Amino acid sequence: MKVSIFHNAGDFSYLFGLVNGLAKSQDIEIDVIDSSQSIKPFEELNNVKVFEFILPFKNTLNPIYRLYRIFSPYIKNILYAFKTDSKVFHIQWFNRFHTIDKIFLINFYHLLNKRVVYTAHNVNTLERNNADNIWNRLTLKYFYKKVDHIIVHNNKSKSELVKKFNVNTNKISIIKFGLNIFTPQKGITKEEAVSKLNLPTNKKIILFFGAIHIYKGLEFLLDAYKQLITKSDNYHLVIAGDIRDKNYFTKIKELIINNFKNEHLSTFFRFIEEDEIEYFFTAADCLVLPYRSISQSGVHFLSYSFGLPVLASDVGSFKEEDIIPGKTGFIFKAEDSNDLKKTIIKYFDSELYKDIDNQRSKIKNWALGTYNWDNIAITTINCYKKLISNE
Repeated sequence: MKVSIFHNAGDFSYLFGLVNGLAKSQDIEIDVIDSSQSIKPFEELNNVKVFEFILPFKNTLNPIYRLYRIFSPYIKNILYAFKTDSKVFHIQWFNRFHTIDKIFLINFYHLLNKRVVYTAHNVNTLERNNADNIWNRLTLKYFYKKVDHIIVHNNKSKSELVKKFNVNTNKISIIKFGLNIFTPQKGITKEEAVSKLNLPTNKKIILFFGAIHIYKGLEFLLDAYKQLITKSDNYHLVIAGDIRDKNYFTKIKELIINNFKNEHLSTFFRFIEEDEIEYFFTAADCLVLPYRSISQSGVHFLSYSFGLPVLASDVGSFKEEDIIPGKTGFIFKAEDSNDLKKTIIKYFDSELYKDIDNQRSKIKNWALGTYNWDNIAITTINCYKKLISNE
């Protein structure tokens, strides 16, 4: 069986785990459609081929090159679909122009008799980003109707597909989001990590990690943190991530300038390279995810890979599936700074924090078993086989 996975420059750590899990099957060949970053990690997998459909960026004013770079993934997608004997196309994320993917490409693939699987990591990304509109909802509904099978990561996403987009439950599979196994871990100590990031050695380190976007709700963490430090100077907040929403970032920057001194927090407003990530999650005493809304996040699986407890809002799969209160972290009310403040205090008073060295290894081992890529791959392959058998 041959399968084509269209990654389209999404979350590479997810792609890495999925492909490595799938490649262990002896009766599957995998074509990965992505940017050049994916070639090296898959070189040792005999049943995996990588196709680079995204041209390298060049700082040029040449309008022909710039237009070709924008549309080349679509041109190459079409040519590839004509030539390949792959029966299953598994789309992970859309290309740059979502409408083309949702209307033209899905119909084009069906004309070529391909069976299309789509992983809805977020059921409606624009709604999450506070940028939803009627056209997006209409084209999403059309796409979900046309696609042959949809994979989601939790019950909440399945329910959203059924209620908001009238998707038949028979064509939805719930398959867990796997643990991050791509980010390197060298085994550095907390002392080394704190020193590397130039953080205070006598404070409780609270980490916010990930792209700065409106749906992340960072302002609620800042408000809760402001309340914390008025009563105790025993905390230090670390914010690490690149800027995705400039207007939102302006608001966040103003909050920081108006309410905090340099010694209160450390900011790393840039893309964090893979070999740097370990320092942040080793230095921290907890990760905080104050999201407004989300279908599925991958950041807490990154945190679990380092055994770091997670404090998260009660959205997406956090409350129902991914966080065990008192064991792997705690849950607080979304968009409620006061409840977040109380939850931070609760965590640092808990046995989970007081026994953090032992708990880290327990969390990591639990996550390795619960979010195992081998199990995820088996279930995913069964979806492929069922589609082909029903052809």
